[in-house]
Amino acid sequence: RAENLSSSMMFDAALGRAAGDLEKTATIALGLVDTGGLYLAIKGSSVEAEVSEAIEAIGASGGKLVGIEKPVYPEDFGIKDRVSLVVIRKI
Repeated sequence: RAENLSSSMMFDAALGRAAGDLEKTATIALGLVDTGGLYLAIKGSSVEAEVSEAIEAIGASGGKLVGIEKPVYPEDFGIKDRVSLVVIRKI
């Protein structure tokens, strides 16, 4: 778990999936990511409100929202419009 890692350990990227609200996870993840690195959060399709609520915490943690990506999957996967990828860069 990210909460249990030493703050002396730094990474180029962190990935969060089903880890909780973005405000909390971004704060934890950005504390583990080197400057220039990325935090990628896999979220549901309706993520815009959650991003808006987390934007201040993202900035306070040294991050900048790069964007929200909505991947397109083959129809037979059965997950159309169910997944968003929030991309945050540590600045």
